[in-house]
Amino acid sequence: MPDWKAVDFFGNESLLENPYPSFDELRAVSPVLPLPHLGVVAVTGYDETIEVYCGAERFSSCNSPVGPFAPFPVPLEGEDVSELIDRYRDRLPLKEHMVTMDPPTHTRERGLLMRLLTPKRLQENEDSIWRLADQQLDDFTADGRCEFIGAYAQPFAMLVTADLLGVPEADRQRFREGSGLTVSPGQIGSDQSKWRPADSPSRPCLIGAG
Repeated sequence: MPDWKAVDFFGNESLLENPYPSFDELRAVSPVLPLPHLGVVAVTGYDETIEVYCGAERFSSCNSPVGPFAPFPVPLEGEDVSELIDRYRDRLPLKEHMVTMDPPTHTRERGLLMRLLTPKRLQENEDSIWRLADQQLDDFTADGRCEFIGAYAQPFAMLVTADLLGVPEADRQRFREGSGLTVSPGQIGSDQSKWRPADSPSRPCLIGAG
């Protein structure tokens, strides 16, 4: 049996250290490939990934933060489930986060945020941003290694955003904890819900897009 059929991408922690051979194997079979675990479709081809990311009229971002771990509240039936997504979106995890939104809501929310990210505003905050970068590096340099996205990129982006929003420095640790960006992240598949409709169609999952 090929490894990609035997290995659960979302449950095998050995892939956290080096997932790239697994990405290559999936891509060699097909850039769009239904997986036998959790009812997802792995999208590993570059062109196909761009099509998913930019195709808001056919693909929703409603489950972006949690992927396949949180079941949809009702069975997803039929070729077009847009109406079901609109009806039950407020019952999905992290529904208030911009990454879960689809146009036109995402467009409106992003427009508000972009007013904070002007070149002039970033230049005014440059010294503070450099200080935050050094501060975040200090969190893990003593260990001599880190998982870059979780240990640096995500917390740093959150701290810069908090700075731009004017969150007082004394409150930023609470801001970080509330955003789920503490030093001790949750475990793979930490959502406790056990039920997922057996007849739910496969969902796209962007895995190691090349």
